[in-house]
Amino acid sequence: MTHAEVVLRNNVAHCHRYHRFQQNDLGRLPGEIMIMPRTARRPGRSLPQRTVPLLITSRLIGQTGDRFTLLALPIFTVAAGATPAEAGLVFTVYAAPGIGAFLIGRPLDRTHRLRGICASAELLRAVLLLGLVLIIPRITSGGWLLVLVVTFACGCCSAVFDVGLQGYLPRAVSGLELRNVNSWFARAQAAADVAGPPAAGAVVAVAGSGTALLVDAASFLLSGLLLCGVKKQLAPAVPEQCKPTIGWSSGMTRLLSDTVLRNVVLTMLVLNFGGAMIGSLWVVYATESIGVGPTALGAITSFGGISALVSSVFIGKLTKDRNMVRWVTGGFVTSLLGLLCIPVAYLTAPVVFLIGFQVLFSASGLLVAVGAAVIRQERTPNDLQANVYGVVRTGQDIVLPLAGGAATVVASAASVPLAVLVGALTATIALPCVYTVYRSPFPAAPPRAV
Repeated sequence: MTHAEVVLRNNVAHCHRYHRFQQNDLGRLPGEIMIMPRTARRPGRSLPQRTVPLLITSRLIGQTGDRFTLLALPIFTVAAGATPAEAGLVFTVYAAPGIGAFLIGRPLDRTHRLRGICASAELLRAVLLLGLVLIIPRITSGGWLLVLVVTFACGCCSAVFDVGLQGYLPRAVSGLELRNVNSWFARAQAAADVAGPPAAGAVVAVAGSGTALLVDAASFLLSGLLLCGVKKQLAPAVPEQCKPTIGWSSGMTRLLSDTVLRNVVLTMLVLNFGGAMIGSLWVVYATESIGVGPTALGAITSFGGISALVSSVFIGKLTKDRNMVRWVTGGFVTSLLGLLCIPVAYLTAPVVFLIGFQVLFSASGLLVAVGAAVIRQERTPNDLQANVYGVVRTGQDIVLPLAGGAATVVASAASVPLAVLVGALTATIALPCVYTVYRSPFPAAPPRAV
């Protein structure tokens, strides 16, 4: 090989390295350190194929346990001496830690122990619930206050688990494999929604709320042990040299600076606000305003779970489509049509339109959730994955109680049907954002490199 050939070969190799360097820093925030160590630029290997089912199974078991928690804890709180009004605080206390999720993302992006943190959160929830069931019978007074304290701690573990898992997946799984894992997570959620509440209700009816919480604790224990079996170690997403440039506000800055990401999240929040206004009055509206009986309402609600489970079968194929953003925007519009079915049910054919709401909203909602997660993951650099998701989770946990409060105010000042109509019309505000997402250049996104 001549000297000229050696020089040419070295120059080509240098150009390739520089091109990869540019790709890895594409889309980084202004002011971030651009020179990253070789270990931080080298793409990480995906999870071994045999460990992906462990993640999916862990998620399925954990989400089924969540359904047990939401049903059994309020009943257990009443048995511990609380009034029904005081037991209603359980849901608020359980969701409250999510408001601080934006504070969790920054430290989680800086660690290589995300899998261990997620597993520890699940195991700690199991210990807390087990201890609660064992301690409450030995307390003569104030037991329900202890239930609220443990509920808050379980909510903290839930927030850490969710944010940590969202930061872990994009760093461990890449490309179509990441979309496939997200689609399987959606199937797990649909299966938990269909099987979880009836199973929890049966256990509570037969053996009591305490036994249901023991089953709940066992589910979190098994979920955590399965996560411990996932043998994938990660380097920190934020290298030591770059850590000072990643601040608490970096996730919010990234979210606001990316047009597609911003509009997807904004659309989700607006739809969630309108949906939560309707959801908070769903039972009262259906039974009192329309006159649907409890048995018929239960049958109508079951259509939602069945629809979500059926749609989850097709989500894997849709997420592999290069034009996935078109399916996501179609899901947004379908969700909106589903919400509009509820006020229309007040005027004519209530059962038909309530079933239409359950079928349309549940099926499209699952597609939107998976698509939005994929878009967020593929448009966010790895050093901001947990940070950005923490901001999104905080927004969701703020929107839901605000929507419930707004629905209560409108229903008290006017009527329940008017509050439902206001919720449906509020959701239509998302349409301009949906159109912007539809016209976006997705999947042109910053590459994810570890």
